[in-house]
Amino acid sequence: MAFTISTHDPSSGVTIPSTWGDEVNSNFVLINRYFFTPLFPESSGQVDTNTAGMLYATGKGIAGTPLVEFPVLQANGTATSARKWTRTMPPAYGGSVIVSGRYYMPVAGSANFVLGVRLSAFTTAGTVTAEAFGTQVKGTVTAATIANKWTAFSITIPTGNVDSVTAGDPVQIEFERLPADAGDTEAGTVNIVNLAAYFNASGY
Repeated sequence: MAFTISTHDPSSGVTIPSTWGDEVNSNFVLINRYFFTPLFPESSGQVDTNTAGMLYATGKGIAGTPLVEFPVLQANGTATSARKWTRTMPPAYGGSVIVSGRYYMPVAGSANFVLGVRLSAFTTAGTVTAEAFGTQVKGTVTAATIANKWTAFSITIPTGNVDSVTAGDPVQIEFERLPADAGDTEAGTVNIVNLAAYFNASGY
């Protein structure tokens, strides 16, 4: 992220350039492009009762004093597993949602795995028991071929798949690994080390 600094020197009387307004607006676009809310490891989330659930475990280094340790969510290549987090859409929410994070393979990967994300908006006039999730968005990730290497991934949920979410709505975010999907050909376990959601701001 790079910011533009406009030149203005009151002591010499140098005027603000005509592009100053555009530069300020551009800087605000950079700052406000996305609101950020952490999901994991700030919270382990809720186990999805419709799936096997992602195992909450502890990852650690193999050398060093003391050993580096950190929480992980484990998603194996056999059964669909998921976690869910409940958040509130920011007041200036404007559209699509991005869920991104990092993972590593305990054993070097050699194929692809598929992740799925979907949202459910809890409307203030509705009831929790009547709510349902919007259409799931899938992302195919190439498994890291180096074991224990933290690798980034990202899935964008377009406006049409956010379940009619509006600013200020409580919303549930479901994150899954989908081994039964034809695109998931990686047999190994995927360890998720961090996960966050980004909401783009209205007007940007």
